[in-house]
Amino acid sequence: MSEFNFDSLIAPILAERFFSEFWETKPLRISRKQCDYYAPLVSGDDIDYMLTVACLLDRGGVDVIHDSKSSEGASERPAAAVYQAYRRGASVRIRGVNR
Repeated sequence: MSEFNFDSLIAPILAERFFSEFWETKPLRISRKQCDYYAPLVSGDDIDYMLTVACLLDRGGVDVIHDSKSSEGASERPAAAVYQAYRRGASVRIRGVNR
């Protein structure tokens, strides 16, 4: 897929369902078996840059999520430690990417 629109971003969820069930009420998590589905939106270099800047400027803006119930801030973590946790299976959330 070379071009995204809102419907393709949230597919297979329909926009009507998204706005009635999820919009400003709860997160929507869509699992895909196609690991590169969103690849055209952001590159690995873009993510590296955002993570590095987030760790340098606002370490509270990076969370390492080990499972669905636990997360820890990156208050004392350099970007390398965040990557190491990611390689061990953790997810990484970068807050305030728009900044």
